[in-house]
Amino acid sequence: MKLRKIGNSLGTTFTRDALATAGFTENVELDIVATPGEIRLHPPAGAAIRIEFTAQEAESLFRGNIDADFLAAARIKLREMEVRMQHDVRRKDIQRLANSHQNVVQAQVNLGRQLQGNKYEFTPELKSRFETLVVQEQEARAALNTALKGWTEPVYVQPIW
Repeated sequence: MKLRKIGNSLGTTFTRDALATAGFTENVELDIVATPGEIRLHPPAGAAIRIEFTAQEAESLFRGNIDADFLAAARIKLREMEVRMQHDVRRKDIQRLANSHQNVVQAQVNLGRQLQGNKYEFTPELKSRFETLVVQEQEARAALNTALKGWTEPVYVQPIW
């Protein structure tokens, strides 16, 4: 990863693991803006990870003052940020799985409408499509149910018309 410092970075460093956890990949140029009280990493898309530190926390981080209570507080904020990022990644995965399941169900509805037009006569092609959609729906539902274990937030999908 290439880090480009903007302004006074005060020697701030991030491990590759921390950057990978934040969703950054190799050979991506990142902008770092570090000022007392705030550190920002900007990926090319312009989104930012923002952690707000008090002046004392930022100073303890920058100086590496391991005896300071402020360093402990800053580390707690960094851990909380990591947990939030993991939560966001899980939410996006669940939303992707829910949308995938919804797309398969929509395809089943469309096939049902096509069967109505054929007066419910199964041609070999329609039978094959139907069987494939049944398997896809079961797989999508199983993956979604696995991902939803322990999840308490609502998941939104578009209604089928």
